[in-house]
Amino acid sequence: MFSTPASSQRQQQQYSATSPRNLPKTLSPFSSPSPYKPSSPSKLSNLSYNPPPQNQLLDAAQNLKKGYDIDALKDMQEFLKSNVINEQTFKFPIVDKFKSIPLPQILLDQYNYLQTSCFMGLLHEINRAYIVIDNRLFIWNYEKGEEYHCFEDQEETIRSVGIVKPLPGIFIKQIEWIIVVATKAEVILLGLAFASSDNETNDLTLYNTNIVASTDGIPMNAVIGTKNGRIFMAGVNGHLYELIYHKSDGWFTRKCYLRNCSAGFTQYLPLQPILSYFNSQGLVKQIVFDEKRQILYFLNGNNDIDVYLLISNGVRHVQKISNLYNTAKHTYENYSHHRGNLEENDFSILSVHPVVESTTIFFVAITTSGFRLYFRNSRTDDQLSTLSLMSVKAPIGLSQGTANPGETDLHVAYYSNAVMLGATTSKSEQLDCLVALAPDVGNLIQKSLWSEISSYTFINGKTWAIAEVPLTNFRGKKVDIFGLNELELQLLTNPRKFVILGYTGVNILNKRRPIDILQQLILDSNNQFTPKLVDFINSYGSEQTCAMFLTIACGHPSVSSISLAAAGTPRQIISSSATLINSARKFFFELNTKPNLNQRMNNPFDNSNRGNPDGSAAPNFSSRHLGLVLYLSRLLKQLWNSNVIKRSENNEFQSNIDIFELVDTQNNLISLNNFLEANPNFTSVRVSSTDNLINLEQQSLHNLHELLKQTMEAISFIQLLSDHNLNLIFESINKNIIPQYSNLTWEMMITSKTGRDLGKLLIETLVKIQVENQISIDAVSEMLRQRCPSFYSPENAIFSKANEHLERAKNVSSKSEKMEHLKESLRLYSRVTNILSYDKLKQICDDYISLNFHEGAVNLSLQYAQAVDYSGAAVGYNPLIPSTDPLVQQAFSLRLQAYGFVFDTLSSLDEETKQSLEEVEKIRHKLYNIILSSNDDYEMNLERRISYLSSAIVNARSAKASANDVGTFLNDLEEISEVASVQLEIRDALRNQGNENYLLLDETLFTISHLFNKYARPFQLDELILLILHTSGHKDISLVKESWSSIIQKCI
Repeated sequence: MFSTPASSQRQQQQYSATSPRNLPKTLSPFSSPSPYKPSSPSKLSNLSYNPPPQNQLLDAAQNLKKGYDIDALKDMQEFLKSNVINEQTFKFPIVDKFKSIPLPQILLDQYNYLQTSCFMGLLHEINRAYIVIDNRLFIWNYEKGEEYHCFEDQEETIRSVGIVKPLPGIFIKQIEWIIVVATKAEVILLGLAFASSDNETNDLTLYNTNIVASTDGIPMNAVIGTKNGRIFMAGVNGHLYELIYHKSDGWFTRKCYLRNCSAGFTQYLPLQPILSYFNSQGLVKQIVFDEKRQILYFLNGNNDIDVYLLISNGVRHVQKISNLYNTAKHTYENYSHHRGNLEENDFSILSVHPVVESTTIFFVAITTSGFRLYFRNSRTDDQLSTLSLMSVKAPIGLSQGTANPGETDLHVAYYSNAVMLGATTSKSEQLDCLVALAPDVGNLIQKSLWSEISSYTFINGKTWAIAEVPLTNFRGKKVDIFGLNELELQLLTNPRKFVILGYTGVNILNKRRPIDILQQLILDSNNQFTPKLVDFINSYGSEQTCAMFLTIACGHPSVSSISLAAAGTPRQIISSSATLINSARKFFFELNTKPNLNQRMNNPFDNSNRGNPDGSAAPNFSSRHLGLVLYLSRLLKQLWNSNVIKRSENNEFQSNIDIFELVDTQNNLISLNNFLEANPNFTSVRVSSTDNLINLEQQSLHNLHELLKQTMEAISFIQLLSDHNLNLIFESINKNIIPQYSNLTWEMMITSKTGRDLGKLLIETLVKIQVENQISIDAVSEMLRQRCPSFYSPENAIFSKANEHLERAKNVSSKSEKMEHLKESLRLYSRVTNILSYDKLKQICDDYISLNFHEGAVNLSLQYAQAVDYSGAAVGYNPLIPSTDPLVQQAFSLRLQAYGFVFDTLSSLDEETKQSLEEVEKIRHKLYNIILSSNDDYEMNLERRISYLSSAIVNARSAKASANDVGTFLNDLEEISEVASVQLEIRDALRNQGNENYLLLDETLFTISHLFNKYARPFQLDELILLILHTSGHKDISLVKESWSSIIQKCI
């Protein structure tokens, strides 16, 4: 029930608002979203390392589903076919005048030169209007007031103007739009370029493209374009034409020409233009294109509607809807609640508008008297089949402010996403009455019945055109979001804006959303439940109003300062902002229904019973609880059921949700979390009550808060992975696991164990990449601990550090350094055996064995066995006597697996040892064979050879073999040693002489004859010749005399 003022004061002591100074610095109550930057640790400082129990998250997820079910309204067809309608004049204006921009005086002066015709229209795609006076086209930038461009390079009177995107590859890249100018004689294409492509309010440049098509004398009265650049036109003869243009003329085609899409085979006849002119199907009123379904509607003066489906090489005529008056009259009179009559004299279709917010209703036709004819498709999807009239709705609110109650004719009508605007002549000829019509969202949600509200405002001058400014999100990005539930959509986009063009200028109107109206009511309430505020709560229900109070109290970007414009100065606006937030918080906690077993009461001011149809009682939580559910579910609407990862056009892995959208969602979640943290009693389970329903609600609120914090972490987690090249991480993952990520939704990642495990695998892969690139993981670990601690606990950090040491051990060459890394990895793994899985243990042990660290594999397996059975319950387990305790059986099974690793490691070591010994023996014999069969000398100098010979002589003298064998071998060694000494003398003598032949004497041992004939004798080494004769025992008297004579002669 609604709290009394006294109880309200007590509640205010418990709860506090999130004031502007308490909001995160990146998001003030009315600021535009901040540029992308990762959330700082301070924002997430209250996050816990331990995720909440899974059942709490699943309970919260079920509550989110309830929120989505409430927001998921039936299709528009389901509402309309009930033939029950509740209409009322809205107590709050549907649209507000945002600003008026007068037509520049210089353009007004152009009316003085008018000769034959004048008309105007809107180019809302580029925030401009056009004014045509005879053969001159003026393009007016109404956003800048006085800026305009003029085109008057042709003499013919202009009949119609349109704007379309250019075909690719035809024009220079600066040209972003094409202005189509149609005269009686020709169709001209003008290129349009902006000074800055991201801001269409900037200066523009018009280019004459020299692309012109002849009309063959058939004026074109309407032009429409598609997003992919196709141009369609309506001729005064009632035919549909497509303008075909190319970069240059072809062999059999012209550069630019008009193709008749509705004439059939007669278009190929020589006299086709003349025949077409006289074979008129009625003056064309309008040509409309449904971009979503690729359907073109062609409305003529006979109230017939031709339906065309666009195909790649033209259009296909699907259906002609005619005899509409009789069909509409029959449908309307069968409507039990119809008011008045549908008169044939007043039946004239003014315009046709696509209905994109429905899957089965394709378009609505609006008559000049204000009747709306809704046409549905025979199929239940968006595929075009046969269209038929489903419902006729009578005019609402058209008589308000008009000249006479019966004079309600519209001269301009606009419809988009369930909102209709129509201009009628008012009591004053200087004013138009603009009637606004929209669904009553409160009734749609509460009673599931179609209900409409209307209001009106006055516009200066006659209205020529109405268009909607392209819808944008809170970052200013254009978006296409449609639906009947404005309570949900108002958290996704800025307020809708409509441009009304009249002969005096432009009026820009804002569509007032429920939250805009509530803001103004709060500011006017003086913190009291005023009658207007109570009316608002009755219209939308206490749960939906609580959700909006919470939206305002948290400073969501949808809380605009538009309603505060009257405050004046920035200081007053800031003061109003603080007042608004504090008042919204107060109303949120005071507007509350208690948990009950009765039927839901949508507001505490209405005691009527709106129970279940069968009168049964069902437990319901308070309006505050459902308000939190609705607000949180709407914040997570864009991501909750969507995939986390997708492949880009380049087949690269990336976040499925734009990174800027994730940042915006994160900021909104942070603001909500700040609000809940500032009011701890609201979600704390420590607050207990004797009422079991209150305790259940308190636990549910606590679960929602936990889900909120886990989602904040999940977003930070994906942001961090994106910062470290998400595609590279996925390329490093086992290809067999990739399909699991293709189906991973945000809900699964946050609430399921599988999702958490897949997230942890991404972390492990990131750490592995860091290590492979010789980058320390400390910085990444710190960011993970600060921003998503439940995804990356202290145990995960230790495990990652252990992985880093193991990877480094694989890459170092030093045995001592490798062993240090292996031992450190074992020490760290031993600290976190409780988080090791069987597969991880196997992988680590395999790595240890491959690195010859068998000790580590055995020790880690034994510690794992102790961790999985820390109580020792499986030690005495006998498998022959099965235990009834499944935990004991599980512990026994895990211990067996661990012991299996131990035995496998030991067996591997035995096998490796055996193989190693056998391999050593094989290698030794192989080396012996190589040495024995080799004739190559060793690479050593002569001194080293003599040294080895001396050692060999000493060893031979100490040998214990038979005397004959040793004596012979010893004599050979001594002779070789003596000759080697002579060779050493010869080498030194040649080296002293500077003779390079000494180098050969270092390479091998020569015989005494070789030394004499090749060295001593040729180089006249007389002293060494005498030494050779002495060593060899050769007696040659003549040679001795000759040598001594030479020595004496050298001395003389």
